[in-house]
Amino acid sequence: MCRDKTTFNLLKNKNIDVVLYGCLTQILNIENIPDNTDYEKKYKDSVIYIDCLEYWNKRNKCEKAYYFEHYINKLETMNPKDRINYAQDLLSKYKYAKKIYSSRLHAFLPCRAMGLDVKYVGDSNYRVCELIKNIPDKTKLFEEFLHKVK
Repeated sequence: MCRDKTTFNLLKNKNIDVVLYGCLTQILNIENIPDNTDYEKKYKDSVIYIDCLEYWNKRNKCEKAYYFEHYINKLETMNPKDRINYAQDLLSKYKYAKKIYSSRLHAFLPCRAMGLDVKYVGDSNYRVCELIKNIPDKTKLFEEFLHKVK
């Protein structure tokens, strides 16, 4: 299993049996993100900027807007459960926004999977361009992934 075409082609050229899935955050459903009334009050109908200072600096100052740094240094020392909780907490904030701009692929993909109005404004290099352009069939991706894991 691999996430991008570059890795897929590299492995395939070495005669390794591989399947291109993209990032598994693309199977996320908004129903799986807990509701939070405090976050709803604070972030509802806002514009959220994730690691894109240039866009944040050009924002409409009359709009309700928030800036987030998706990655924090503390993540490096967190155990997997705490990292999942941290990510879930961020997504619980993002889910109420009316628009999201992100330069972080791992913020953009789950937000898009949840059906949020999100725009990727980061580097569209060869490793991420396919993930940004192609929207996978979530049901098919989920079923194929589960089938391969069993």
